[in-house]
Amino acid sequence: MFGAILMSFSLAIVLIGVVQSILMRNARVNLTEKVEYGKIIVDRAVENSLSALDGLSGNELFREALTKENEADLTSFSKALFKNYKDFENIAIV
Repeated sequence: MFGAILMSFSLAIVLIGVVQSILMRNARVNLTEKVEYGKIIVDRAVENSLSALDGLSGNELFREALTKENEADLTSFSKALFKNYKDFENIAIV
């Protein structure tokens, strides 16, 4: 009688261990995939932001406003940058 009870408890413990190991492995895989996806999203946002800044730096009107320290024009360029490039807005907030 005692042996049967001990065997049933042992079986339950082994099954719980197997289920736990499967769940832990799945959680590890899912978290790894989420990290890789997040890295792709952040890399894309940074590349888009750098591209936007590169395009802005090549703009002759922006260069003139920057050298003359024309605050109104620089403000309008900043607004346009944040309005047209949502990735830049997200990067600037972080």
